[in-house]
Amino acid sequence: MAAFHDSRSTARLFLAASALAAATLLGMPTLAVSQESVTIRLTSPVPRGPAHVEAIQWWADEVAKRSEDRVKFQTFYAGSLMGALETLPATRDGRVGGGYMSPGYWPADLPLWSVDSIPFVTDDPHAMMLTFYDLSKNNESMRKELEAAGIKLMFMVPVTPAVSGVREPVTALKDLDGKRLRVLGYVARAFQTIGVQPVSIDPGQQYEAIQRGALDGFGSLVFDAIPYFKLHEVAPSLYYTGIGMYSSVGVGISLELWNGIPEDLQNIMTEVAEEYMFEREPAALMAYEDEACTKLLDAKATVTLAPDTEVEAWKAEVGDTIKDAWRATVLERGVAAEVVDAFYADYTATLAKYEADSKYELGVAKCAARSD
Repeated sequence: MAAFHDSRSTARLFLAASALAAATLLGMPTLAVSQESVTIRLTSPVPRGPAHVEAIQWWADEVAKRSEDRVKFQTFYAGSLMGALETLPATRDGRVGGGYMSPGYWPADLPLWSVDSIPFVTDDPHAMMLTFYDLSKNNESMRKELEAAGIKLMFMVPVTPAVSGVREPVTALKDLDGKRLRVLGYVARAFQTIGVQPVSIDPGQQYEAIQRGALDGFGSLVFDAIPYFKLHEVAPSLYYTGIGMYSSVGVGISLELWNGIPEDLQNIMTEVAEEYMFEREPAALMAYEDEACTKLLDAKATVTLAPDTEVEAWKAEVGDTIKDAWRATVLERGVAAEVVDAFYADYTATLAKYEADSKYELGVAKCAARSD
């Protein structure tokens, strides 16, 4: 049964209060739009706590405040409403209004955006966040991809570079050889070159899988999310492999829903999103990383950085293989070669622009300096 009422025509913007009340009692709509207000369900597989999740809640609360509750959100975290893989299809078919979206979960739907998981490109989450927001507005190919997927990308949130966590002590990349680690997206291919056996599971399933021995740990996870998943309890040896960013995360809502929202409310939603990205970040991210570091070290987890020489050797071994794999996948989706190459050039140029102005300092490196 569909749990969504998405306002498919102008006439449906004017819903009678009695109809809304009846529908609510029936448990039907997760979204209702009227000329005066809109209520939207947002879902996330990640629990409250990490910077990128707190950004979602700050946006939701601030939009509600500035719109005088004409836009309200019901937010569900830690997979309490649905798992990560379900968010995009559920947004499209109307079960939710939107939520946490990362292209590694849906590379067939978002092949261009999946460029984010090519490793060794950047370790600056602030620059990557602004890059994809810029591309979503100014790159025609990415705009078309998002439209075809049926989503409106509201804003990007910052996710830190990939940190690994293993049950046994790790002091070098070679210690990961033979380990079964949860890894998402194209970056899994890079881990395979050092002997890791990548496993793709929902983030909320990692703790139990490591605890019962189905996994040896995780290969790529946002640093400040680790204490909120409590993964340091089962994988206390935290290791920054130097692979850099492995994913990006945005908040997307149904494009059909967005098109039915009055323009003044759209403007408030956009203004609050841009205020977060351009004014509150990266200071907020670095504060959350420092807080996460304290939690991890207090719990006796260790934080270690891979030596630069090992990282450079690994990067050289991987070379362009993952970039070429990404390109081949996008071509298989029917995107013309010249479009793919132009998009990649725009991506790297835009990223370099934002990196040049970024004030972000790598949180895991600061934490390693505090670790025993």
